[in-house]
Amino acid sequence: DWRRARRFPEQPAARLTRLLQMLSGTNTAVVRIRDRDELLAEACRIAHQVGGYSHAYIALVDPGTRKARPVAWAGGDCDVLEQTTFTLSDTERDDTSVVSRVIRTGATFSCSNIDSASLPGMDREKLMERGVRSFACLPLTVDSTAVGAFMFGAPAQFAVSDEEMRLLQEVAANLSFALQYLERQDTVRFLSY
Repeated sequence: DWRRARRFPEQPAARLTRLLQMLSGTNTAVVRIRDRDELLAEACRIAHQVGGYSHAYIALVDPGTRKARPVAWAGGDCDVLEQTTFTLSDTERDDTSVVSRVIRTGATFSCSNIDSASLPGMDREKLMERGVRSFACLPLTVDSTAVGAFMFGAPAQFAVSDEEMRLLQEVAANLSFALQYLERQDTVRFLSY
């Protein structure tokens, strides 16, 4: 059963191998897939099935609003994300979620144990309901502006190593590049018509 094989924690070398495979799969999807929603869904599927994360989702900012919403997800009980929105604030004190903080700051946020971490808003309860005990959340950027976040969750406590974080940042950077490319391609199409 693949779920038993994907339990955290595991040997660091095995985790890094899985993450390299996840990075490779994501890179292949970036080159192959030209539809934004399909690309993001594939990135989440790869993070879940290849990367071994129990939960993976991507939230993007709705243009012209101060809200972000999940647009792709895989694993666990992520279907509840369909009705979820993340309100973006102007200050850390007003952050309602990790996702909103990551989008506001453009900085990575990771947590090895949500039981003892200081998390914004109701994130701890929502994450625990989904079985997440540790996570990493990375910004997705277009033209140096955070337009979304990629959340990776695990069912057990684990510390994200520097090597693992570098690989996750590479995944986020490649998806950001693809988002920027697809946005520009849409603009060119619009102007040409």
